[in-house]
Amino acid sequence: MHPGSFGEARQEAKLSGRWLLVNIQAESEFDSHRLNRDTWPNETLQLLLESLCVFWQQYEASGEGELFCSRYRVSKYPHLAMIHPRTGLCLWEKAGFVSAEFLCDKVSDFCGRHSLDDDDDDCD
Repeated sequence: MHPGSFGEARQEAKLSGRWLLVNIQAESEFDSHRLNRDTWPNETLQLLLESLCVFWQQYEASGEGELFCSRYRVSKYPHLAMIHPRTGLCLWEKAGFVSAEFLCDKVSDFCGRHSLDDDDDDCD
């Protein structure tokens, strides 16, 4: 997990040639806790994310979280988004709990269909 700001995580993703996977959580949402307990510890998912993404996680109430939520119009939590590191565009987003298996499939499929050289501009 990237410890810095959104801008720093985006820069690291850009320099390393990886996507930026964002997770915005709400302390009051049980599904945020479920992601931490059931999804993120999955070893297969961790290996996949290490190779394809820079992972950045924040609480919606933090300064960085509030800024991201305002910029990307996030209102439901937990929120996942795949951000193009060069353009800053959101190319995929999902609200709510997702299993490690679902996320492995989604990230693999997404990275297989999208290139970091593409200028796609729609979340799908």
